[in-house]
Amino acid sequence: MRRFPLRPFATRSSLVAALLATACLGCGSSEKLPEPVAVSGQITSSSKPLADVTVGFMAISKGLPANVRYVHATTDAEGKYSIAEVYPAEYQVTLMPASAAKTEVDPNNAAANPANPEFAKFGPESPLRANVSATQTKFDFDTKAK
Repeated sequence: MRRFPLRPFATRSSLVAALLATACLGCGSSEKLPEPVAVSGQITSSSKPLADVTVGFMAISKGLPANVRYVHATTDAEGKYSIAEVYPAEYQVTLMPASAAKTEVDPNNAAANPANPEFAKFGPESPLRANVSATQTKFDFDTKAK
């Protein structure tokens, strides 16, 4: 009976699979996430409420799983928003029109005009920050504030 040596590919694949399985034993985090908090606030422009604005909170501090790193809400007619579950962390806050596909632009509502350069600065490169904690849960932003 003639024996054939194992193919190098099969041995490498088995070795890689074994190493990954061993490495993933430590993948689960033993750290427990802090309890989420409800976050709220108001979005204004020169102290006037901005309605229909999507307010996004994107975690910039490490330690949160991907499925909770971004949360968002839409402002009401008074520019107020509320997000039920936000985990304590530091967030970049983005603002964008709730419906960028609007055909009619209201010149009195900066949020309704995605081409408005003043409003556009609160997109992916937004300078707005929110440090959410158990005691800090209210975040008001004015797009005209310096």
